[in-house]
Amino acid sequence: MASRERGVHDIENEMVFRSNPGFVFHDSRGFEAGGQFEFDKVKAFIVRRSKERSLRDRIHVIWYCIPMDEDSRSFTEAEVKFFSQCDTGSIPVIVLFTKFDALYDDEFAELMSKGISRKDAEVLAPQHAKEAFANGPQLKLLYNRKGNQRPPRCHICLPDMDKDAVCHNSADDLGVMHEICSQKVACTASQLHPGNYVT
Repeated sequence: MASRERGVHDIENEMVFRSNPGFVFHDSRGFEAGGQFEFDKVKAFIVRRSKERSLRDRIHVIWYCIPMDEDSRSFTEAEVKFFSQCDTGSIPVIVLFTKFDALYDDEFAELMSKGISRKDAEVLAPQHAKEAFANGPQLKLLYNRKGNQRPPRCHICLPDMDKDAVCHNSADDLGVMHEICSQKVACTASQLHPGNYVT
């Protein structure tokens, strides 16, 4: 599910990729742009599909995308509304923090201001961004059960989304992409375990 930019997507439309026809995707418009109408439509879709008798017709997992490419990124009203008002039932929600590398710039500047060399700051910035984010307000708010009906089951931070994985040449880049894909698959697979579903 997208949370920000409005596309031409309709959540009722199925998307199937030839490379893996076993996965069926539904993509919503962004709630911010679509307003209450889009939120209500997604909410109704989730409720309806969560009650389907056929396992094939149910939603098995919700990937909720939150872009991190704005300064001092805090949750939008739409994101807060989704987690506080949208009852996802037993459907696991996995949050994907996209464009996560946008946070590297702040950490890079902070390291440079402390006298760290440019070269070392470039190397250290990604790890510092991960640590700062792990201890920051976004995750505390996201996993706070007091304000959220259904906190996500897990989250994944996705950097370098503008790079084509096929064009990566270095073993390090391929390793990072493999790790990111493995995280998504492992997180999704653990939530799709047969023990999590009542048929």
